[in-house]
Amino acid sequence: MKRLPPLSGKDFRVATVTDPRTRLLFHRMATSTRRMTSTTTSHLRLATTIMVLAAGLLGGLSTASAAQSSKGAKEIYGYSCCGGGFGTVSYHRGQVIHVEWIRTKVKLGYAPAKTIVLKLSASGPFPSIGALKKAFAGTHPRLGRTNFAAAPIRISNQKAVLPVSLLHVPSTAGAGFYAFTVEVVRATGTQRFVGAFTIAK
Repeated sequence: MKRLPPLSGKDFRVATVTDPRTRLLFHRMATSTRRMTSTTTSHLRLATTIMVLAAGLLGGLSTASAAQSSKGAKEIYGYSCCGGGFGTVSYHRGQVIHVEWIRTKVKLGYAPAKTIVLKLSASGPFPSIGALKKAFAGTHPRLGRTNFAAAPIRISNQKAVLPVSLLHVPSTAGAGFYAFTVEVVRATGTQRFVGAFTIAK
């Protein structure tokens, strides 16, 4: 087999495309690529816009649903005793004690309004806190010789008020410790609480 002579650099030539059809083919390919890129970008922008609109629509529906679910619901209130520093100072015979009730929000509800009755009464005197606790430890407390009560307050559990009970201390009340009994009467039952205050000499 005859060997070919080794090739030198002069034997290589840079190919130049001279066929106009080939140039046209390259031009079309470049244009197609640019169009494809532009189309893809437009599709992405459209998809992003649709996603944003969908998220906004869902958010609006969620807000509307929450507003609709709470529409017609009313605040339900509960009451407890006592505010205004009641029981932290000594009182006097013949004094009118203002006892403030504490209002708290319980929940939102759709049930009809119900009546709550707030009651406050006092009994004494007792010589010591120990004697007072012993007298009121059982189901049926042993009352003192002086007993007095505030007028019951009837309110709606859907009405935002700040009730105040007026406890009139009799002018004949003896000095000592007095038990005060708080009652919150609801349709579901009665809550009771017993505390203490003092009448000075």
